[in-house]
Amino acid sequence: MKSNPKTRFALYTALISFVLGSAIISGYYWTLDSGFVTLGLIFLFVAVLFNLLVLIRLLFLARKDDSKHPTYLKTAGIMLLNIPIVLVYLQLAFSLSSTFRVKFVNRTESEMSNIHLQGCDHSFIGSLKPGESANISFEIPNDCGLSVQFSSEGKVYNETIADYLTVGMSASISHPLGRGDQFFP
Repeated sequence: MKSNPKTRFALYTALISFVLGSAIISGYYWTLDSGFVTLGLIFLFVAVLFNLLVLIRLLFLARKDDSKHPTYLKTAGIMLLNIPIVLVYLQLAFSLSSTFRVKFVNRTESEMSNIHLQGCDHSFIGSLKPGESANISFEIPNDCGLSVQFSSEGKVYNETIADYLTVGMSASISHPLGRGDQFFP
């Protein structure tokens, strides 16, 4: 496909939209920061509008210039490849919107054992030696709370992590075991 400034601009528009959209969804995936959702929605609106204008311009040029008609249509087809990618990203964002991640950290001098989550999730970690950490990720099924029970030096401890979680309340937090209740948010 021969490139000219108009088709190059359209291809760069599609590529930049793909790269920025990928960066935003990656940021949300790794942090679960709701700021990425806001940024993603604003970007989606602006990118769809801008890409649509570029696409309409390409189709207009294809109709106007028969000699470059196939080139403009191929470029338009390449731009349209972003649509299924956007749909996959939206599906991923919706599934992440109810994901809760907890990093349990043992910052004490004692080993923590029999670590059980209670409430929204019922995961079992096992034990954590001093300085070790473990990550748990789960989907929030409904309105619920989250606490952790563990043993250390022959005593059983219960700590509340979150009194209330609900669908659509994604977050990624760190919980130091043995420091008492750490309420989220």
